[in-house]
Amino acid sequence: MGGLLDKAEKVAEAVDATLDLEVNSNHKEAMISDEGMKGALFQIAGSIGLLVILGLIFYFKYVNWYLFGVSLIVSWAVFNAQELIEKNFNPTKLIATAVGWLVLSMAVMGGSFFIGAAGGVKITEITFDEDDDQLRITVYGSSGDDFHLEVVKEGTTLCSDDGSIGMDKTTISFPIADCWDGNAFDESGDDVIEYLAVVSSGSDVDSYKVPPAIMSREITGALVKVVELTSTTDNVEYDGLQVDMILGIDSETNTYIFGNGAYGGSEPLLIKADWSATIEVLYGGDTVYTYSKITSNEGLASGVGEFDLGWVQITSNSGGNLDRSHFYQDDGCYTFKISVKNEITGQTLVDDRSQLELFWDDNEADDDSANDQSAQNC
Repeated sequence: MGGLLDKAEKVAEAVDATLDLEVNSNHKEAMISDEGMKGALFQIAGSIGLLVILGLIFYFKYVNWYLFGVSLIVSWAVFNAQELIEKNFNPTKLIATAVGWLVLSMAVMGGSFFIGAAGGVKITEITFDEDDDQLRITVYGSSGDDFHLEVVKEGTTLCSDDGSIGMDKTTISFPIADCWDGNAFDESGDDVIEYLAVVSSGSDVDSYKVPPAIMSREITGALVKVVELTSTTDNVEYDGLQVDMILGIDSETNTYIFGNGAYGGSEPLLIKADWSATIEVLYGGDTVYTYSKITSNEGLASGVGEFDLGWVQITSNSGGNLDRSHFYQDDGCYTFKISVKNEITGQTLVDDRSQLELFWDDNEADDDSANDQSAQNC
């Protein structure tokens, strides 16, 4: 009897072992199946990503390779995500897919070059080279296409050139002064002049509006505002002025308004432009102080400030603020005459609207500060 029980127990153990083996085997097969499914999904997602990127490359032809390069790397990483996540690298596969990704991208880009633009040459980009003062117009088309390019204002050609498409595009540069004939913006920022870049090749014609900000380059107004600087012992004493200047597109018919320590009139429209300026302080028609010349490159005056962003504080020739002893004669009206030479025209604008009446002697003579008068427009 005991022998039969022992045999039965051994048989049961063998059955349990067999069942455990089958369960483990099924579990491993399920895990392998799940991993295979995940890998397939990653590869499908990576492939779809690649197709989308190639489609965009083919459509746009000329692309930002930094952006598309990152996109290609991401799609390649998704395709190989299973191995990368598990760190179970197959170098041959990784290198092969990377080469495949790159070859496909180059092939699509190369093919798009030769297919070119179905509608002939097209203007794709207009920029301004601040270093050389050049208007740069990029034309896209099929390799070898000849074209004529011009910048037009109200039907009148201002500048023009002929060229031919290289691999897929060509950029033509014009000196901005050759293509400019007045600010595109007025002082309110409204378009008053439309400049068009027009390209023609055979019977195909394409036009592109030149950005008004590029074609608004002449300073037509310049103003000054001040802060009266004081010190106090027994009475208030006036030490000088902090002088701020603003330049841009403006109408000299706009009234200069200053009172209660603040400028209250309209401000010029800020622009990026090349110019040089000097400020003279006049009293009774005579010049009592002249600031050193300020030179701007696209609104930036080195060592002074960025005039394309707004008001800029102007330091005196000795540094710091305008000291009283440098200019003050007596109470009365002081004119800040600003002369601006525009590089685009070579002509000089003189704006003397900034006229301020100062009451320093009178205020200091009166012990009651409640009677003091602050600077105001004359």
